[in-house]
Amino acid sequence: MPLSQTIKTKLETAQTIALFWHENIDGDALGSMYGLWLQLEKLGKKIWYFTPDQPSPLFSFLDISTLQTTFDYGKYDLIVLLDMNHPLRMKKFYKDHEEYFDQAETIIIDHHLPEPIPALSHATIFADHTAIAACELVYELTTARRKEKNLMDERIATFLYMGMTSDSGNFRHDEAYQTTRLMENALWAIKQGANKQAVINNLFRNKSYEDLAFMQHILARMQKQEDICYSRYTKAELADSWLHRDSADYALYLMVDVRTAQLIILGKETDEGIRISFRGKGKYNTRELAAHFGGGGHFNASGCTIPSSGNMQQDMEVFIKQIQTILPTVTTPIAQS
Repeated sequence: MPLSQTIKTKLETAQTIALFWHENIDGDALGSMYGLWLQLEKLGKKIWYFTPDQPSPLFSFLDISTLQTTFDYGKYDLIVLLDMNHPLRMKKFYKDHEEYFDQAETIIIDHHLPEPIPALSHATIFADHTAIAACELVYELTTARRKEKNLMDERIATFLYMGMTSDSGNFRHDEAYQTTRLMENALWAIKQGANKQAVINNLFRNKSYEDLAFMQHILARMQKQEDICYSRYTKAELADSWLHRDSADYALYLMVDVRTAQLIILGKETDEGIRISFRGKGKYNTRELAAHFGGGGHFNASGCTIPSSGNMQQDMEVFIKQIQTILPTVTTPIAQS
């Protein structure tokens, strides 16, 4: 039986299903969870959904319920991990409860590299790194092959379109081999009634004065070394601004527009260390670059976390020097669009 059919069978057979997504939830994780959940509800399933933390206010334009941030470790027919390649990406639930997840019937649906690590060796894994968004996989595993069940509506289409849009940076950093698939899936969502205007306005436009002022702060701190542009902000600066991390990270979209920059780096101080976001334009494989520091992602968009000494400026300067020694090993001879 093909893997996609095996997953469909498991989803349709189970009656009680717990859905999980990763910490620091983004648009693709939120969209894939709601896109799958709402379809399964139409099939009469009982669905619970769990997140290590609440989503950004950026997503408040969506009709979303209060999300559960604690897990009861009860009996469910099926556990589904969405948009993550390892359960440690939801370590709040997984750490110290490995035995529970090791025994539960589990499906993993993910699009990241490296491929899912066999922490859950018994899981049924649908991993496809040629998709730029997990929402594409949810669409292709469900709606595209079950039109007769009338599982689609405008709300579900909007969630799935949002994931495709957000993970591709509003279609700015999709890789060449992914473009046709992504555009076809996004067009399908629009034809199903996805509220494209609401997604674009709330995720990429209509910024507040405070948003832009903080971006100005990040851009004023921006430095350039050869074809690398980088900047940073501390958790204290973010707290003082009263902004959510997702609002501050919009500065990445502005930094990418520096004409001669081939690699854009934004460092963000967190309780776990300095979270690094990479954006590329095709010269460097940012996924391989992030892998040197235990991270991952896509060719033109990836991330990792590095240790913090408490002096972020110094940490970033040391990190940039490390990056410069690695870049020759992650350079592609053929620029990807």
